[in-house]
Amino acid sequence: MHSPISTIVCAFIIGGFASFGQPAGKPAPVIKSTTELEAKLMAQFKAFAVRKRDYAKNIAAEKKVKPPELVWKFFDAVIDGNFVASLNHARLLAKMNGGTLGAFPLINEVSGARNMVDQWHAEFLLLYMADVVGAIPKGSIYFGGTDPGRFAITLGSESHEKADPFFTITQNALADGHYLQYLRELYGKRIYIPTVKDNQDAFTEYIQNAQKRMITGGLAPGENVTLKYNFKCPQCDTPHLISINQSRLELHKKITAQGGLRCPKDNTLMSAPAPEAQVSGVGAVMAINASLAKKVFEKNPDHEFYLEESFPLQWMKPHMVPHGLIFKLESKPLKELPPDLISQIRKDWKRYMALCVGDAVVKPETTVAELCKWIEGVYIKNERDGFNGNRLFLEAKKETMGPYPYRKGPPFFEQKTFSKMRCDQAGLFAWRESTTQDAKLKKEYAKEADYAYRQAFALGPTNTEVAFKYVNFLSTKGRFDDSKLIARTLKATGPNSKFAQIILTDILINQERQLVAKRDYVKAVEVALELVEIDKDNKDQHMKRIESYRKLK
Repeated sequence: MHSPISTIVCAFIIGGFASFGQPAGKPAPVIKSTTELEAKLMAQFKAFAVRKRDYAKNIAAEKKVKPPELVWKFFDAVIDGNFVASLNHARLLAKMNGGTLGAFPLINEVSGARNMVDQWHAEFLLLYMADVVGAIPKGSIYFGGTDPGRFAITLGSESHEKADPFFTITQNALADGHYLQYLRELYGKRIYIPTVKDNQDAFTEYIQNAQKRMITGGLAPGENVTLKYNFKCPQCDTPHLISINQSRLELHKKITAQGGLRCPKDNTLMSAPAPEAQVSGVGAVMAINASLAKKVFEKNPDHEFYLEESFPLQWMKPHMVPHGLIFKLESKPLKELPPDLISQIRKDWKRYMALCVGDAVVKPETTVAELCKWIEGVYIKNERDGFNGNRLFLEAKKETMGPYPYRKGPPFFEQKTFSKMRCDQAGLFAWRESTTQDAKLKKEYAKEADYAYRQAFALGPTNTEVAFKYVNFLSTKGRFDDSKLIARTLKATGPNSKFAQIILTDILINQERQLVAKRDYVKAVEVALELVEIDKDNKDQHMKRIESYRKLK
């Protein structure tokens, strides 16, 4: 049973945003029920799956290969709407490939689109697809980073294989040789797709760079580098494998200073062989992806580029301009954002806020305390009287394939997606604030980043990424009380209480350090006492610092 509010909002979703302020005399948009919208979405998905199956058959015939029978069982299941069976077939295919679908990017795309249809309310998925696809000109190249940004837009295109209306690529998988091969077969005759050599060069360049930064302690979070030395003693012929990571840099310095390492058996100096470098971690993979995405960008200058961000790629930042829900990548780096951009983006997001949670929830003057109080009432206490958004936005879709082991808490996919997209725009404004030399623009960017972060938190108060980034932004401004409100509100959502506890602890530690640096020991004691309350495992350490501050004051 759906409320009259959600049914009315559906009219806006189907009619598009042109229905706002519609001139007299134009026909009102046709109101469609949730059931009709779900049927429309399922028909679109089935047509998509049929196209993908036919493409797979054509490729198999062209390459004269025989895919596993499971591939065709998978397609039969998704086309029939049997999502559970298709999920099981995909898992079996993944096991055949060592646990991932990396060797089956086409199956991965259909599985991803199926998950979107399964997890999202039809109203919001149709809106999301229509708005993003409609915002990108024909013939453009689009980078889609998150699952919705990639799979929903692949589904929402007229034909992904024909690049109709644009070329869809995920920047997150460019380091995967199987995915690049798939892209070359799909688009290679029309746009430049990185070659096998490009892929190898990106890996080599990254490893060499990361190795140097590891030695100087300059690795970023999510980058793991290990140097493996295969020593062999010239005297006793004993092999010694030595692994060095960031925690063993002293040993690396010793090897460099000595020109080798002493054999533990006879103390003979073993000369140092060239080390083998191994890298892992999300940061490492995304660095390689960034290099290859830049190659695509530079090698296709005749195409416009658009972006749905997942992990921030630093080279893109000077090129990024908010564009509705997503970003446009300008061909040349911009010194500053266009002057009329902020007012346009505010108009765009006022509409999205209205459709999701109500456009009056976050105004420019809304305080963090007021926002958190509203979130507590609507999201945590379920006090929905006076709620002016779409109630479906607040509810997990019930008809799904079932709980997934890696997911905790209600799977509010629309909340996560819309809040992340606004959060990513806030991140760009924050980056612009940190890089501009214009004092007036610095204030404007900071103000807009704060506003966008508040909207993002209203859209997704259970989204840990939004809370984490907003807390970091507030902390850099010395707004620790607001930071703590955000962390405590996140904690009250339930599923994220442990993560919120970590954030809150970090806020207090950071605040305490800044107070000590200012020699404000009275306030430092108060903050340390807050730490005692929430971090009882380290109570003794906190009490020692408190005693030292009391002596100093």
